[in-house]
Amino acid sequence: MDYLIIVIVTVFMVGSQLLIKQAMINIGYLLETSKVDFFIAAIQSPYVIGTVFIQTIGFFLWMYVLTKMKLGIALAISGALFYILIAWAGVYFYNEHLSLLQWIGLVLISVGVVLINIARVA
Repeated sequence: MDYLIIVIVTVFMVGSQLLIKQAMINIGYLLETSKVDFFIAAIQSPYVIGTVFIQTIGFFLWMYVLTKMKLGIALAISGALFYILIAWAGVYFYNEHLSLLQWIGLVLISVGVVLINIARVA
Protein backbone atom coordinates (compact mmCIF):
# COMPACT_ATOMS: atom_id res chain seq x y z
CA MET A 1 0.00 0.00 0.00
CA ASP A 2 2.83 2.43 0.82
CA TYR A 3 4.36 1.88 -2.62
CA LEU A 4 1.01 2.56 -4.25
CA ILE A 5 0.79 5.88 -2.41
CA ILE A 6 4.30 6.76 -3.64
CA VAL A 7 3.14 6.09 -7.19
CA ILE A 8 0.03 8.23 -6.62
CA VAL A 9 2.11 11.11 -5.22
CA THR A 10 4.47 10.85 -8.19
CA VAL A 11 1.59 10.87 -10.66
CA PHE A 12 0.22 13.94 -8.87
CA MET A 13 3.62 15.65 -9.24
CA VAL A 14 3.68 14.84 -12.96
CA GLY A 15 0.09 16.02 -13.34
CA SER A 16 0.86 19.30 -11.62
CA GLN A 17 3.82 19.90 -13.93
CA LEU A 18 1.59 19.28 -16.95
CA LEU A 19 -0.94 21.77 -15.61
CA ILE A 20 1.76 24.40 -15.07
CA LYS A 21 3.06 23.79 -18.60
CA GLN A 22 -0.46 24.33 -19.95
CA ALA A 23 -0.85 27.48 -17.87
CA MET A 24 2.38 28.86 -19.33
CA ILE A 25 1.22 28.03 -22.85
CA ASN A 26 -1.90 30.07 -22.14
CA ILE A 27 -0.51 33.02 -20.16
CA GLY A 28 3.28 32.89 -20.48
CA TYR A 29 3.27 35.60 -23.15
CA LEU A 30 2.16 38.09 -20.48
CA LEU A 31 5.61 37.89 -18.89
CA GLU A 32 6.96 39.83 -21.88
CA THR A 33 4.56 42.73 -21.41
CA SER A 34 3.44 43.00 -17.80
CA LYS A 35 4.44 41.01 -14.77
CA VAL A 36 1.40 42.33 -12.90
CA ASP A 37 -0.95 41.09 -15.63
CA PHE A 38 0.88 37.77 -15.62
CA PHE A 39 0.48 37.43 -11.84
CA ILE A 40 -3.23 38.27 -12.00
CA ALA A 41 -3.77 35.80 -14.85
CA ALA A 42 -1.79 33.14 -12.98
CA ILE A 43 -3.84 33.34 -9.78
CA GLN A 44 -7.04 33.18 -11.86
CA SER A 45 -5.88 30.35 -14.11
CA PRO A 46 -7.76 27.08 -13.58
CA TYR A 47 -4.50 25.29 -14.45
CA VAL A 48 -2.59 27.05 -11.67
CA ILE A 49 -5.44 26.54 -9.20
CA GLY A 50 -5.56 22.85 -10.19
CA THR A 51 -1.82 22.58 -9.65
CA VAL A 52 -2.04 23.99 -6.14
CA PHE A 53 -4.90 21.62 -5.33
CA ILE A 54 -3.09 18.55 -6.66
CA GLN A 55 0.18 19.47 -4.96
CA THR A 56 -1.61 20.01 -1.66
CA ILE A 57 -3.17 16.54 -1.79
CA GLY A 58 0.20 15.10 -2.81
CA PHE A 59 1.90 16.87 0.08
CA PHE A 60 -0.39 15.26 2.66
CA LEU A 61 -0.05 11.84 1.02
CA TRP A 62 3.73 12.27 1.09
CA MET A 63 3.58 13.08 4.79
CA TYR A 64 1.81 9.75 5.29
CA VAL A 65 4.44 7.91 3.25
CA LEU A 66 7.20 9.39 5.39
CA THR A 67 5.58 7.99 8.52
CA LYS A 68 5.81 4.50 7.01
CA MET A 69 9.08 4.46 5.04
CA LYS A 70 12.63 5.73 5.10
CA LEU A 71 12.96 9.04 3.30
CA GLY A 72 15.83 7.91 1.07
CA ILE A 73 14.00 4.89 -0.27
CA ALA A 74 10.66 6.66 -0.72
CA LEU A 75 12.29 9.59 -2.50
CA ALA A 76 14.42 7.31 -4.69
CA ILE A 77 11.34 5.44 -5.88
CA SER A 78 9.38 8.63 -6.47
CA GLY A 79 12.28 10.45 -8.13
CA ALA A 80 13.16 7.62 -10.49
CA LEU A 81 9.53 7.19 -11.51
CA PHE A 82 9.10 10.96 -11.88
CA TYR A 83 11.98 11.28 -14.38
CA ILE A 84 10.53 8.61 -16.64
CA LEU A 85 6.90 9.72 -16.36
CA ILE A 86 7.60 13.41 -16.94
CA ALA A 87 9.66 12.64 -20.04
CA TRP A 88 6.92 10.35 -21.38
CA ALA A 89 4.24 12.96 -20.59
CA GLY A 90 6.17 15.66 -22.44
CA VAL A 91 6.35 13.44 -25.50
CA TYR A 92 2.73 12.31 -25.27
CA PHE A 93 0.98 15.58 -24.38
CA TYR A 94 3.28 18.21 -25.87
CA ASN A 95 4.86 16.37 -28.77
CA GLU A 96 8.34 16.97 -27.33
CA HIS A 97 11.09 14.80 -28.78
CA LEU A 98 13.74 12.87 -26.89
CA SER A 99 16.45 10.97 -28.66
CA LEU A 100 17.25 7.36 -27.87
CA LEU A 101 20.38 8.55 -26.06
CA GLN A 102 18.29 10.89 -23.89
CA TRP A 103 15.90 8.05 -23.01
CA ILE A 104 18.84 5.84 -22.09
CA GLY A 105 20.21 8.67 -19.95
CA LEU A 106 16.89 9.03 -18.14
CA VAL A 107 16.76 5.31 -17.42
CA LEU A 108 20.35 5.32 -16.19
CA ILE A 109 19.72 8.33 -13.96
CA SER A 110 16.61 6.69 -12.54
CA VAL A 111 18.38 3.42 -11.85
CA GLY A 112 21.32 5.31 -10.35
CA VAL A 113 19.10 7.33 -8.03
CA VAL A 114 17.45 4.16 -6.76
CA LEU A 115 20.75 2.32 -6.30
CA ILE A 116 22.47 5.20 -4.52
CA ASN A 117 19.60 5.69 -2.11
CA ILE A 118 19.09 1.99 -1.43
CA ALA A 119 22.81 1.55 -0.75
CA ARG A 120 22.88 4.61 1.49
CA VAL A 121 19.85 3.58 3.53
CA ALA A 122 20.52 -0.15 3.75
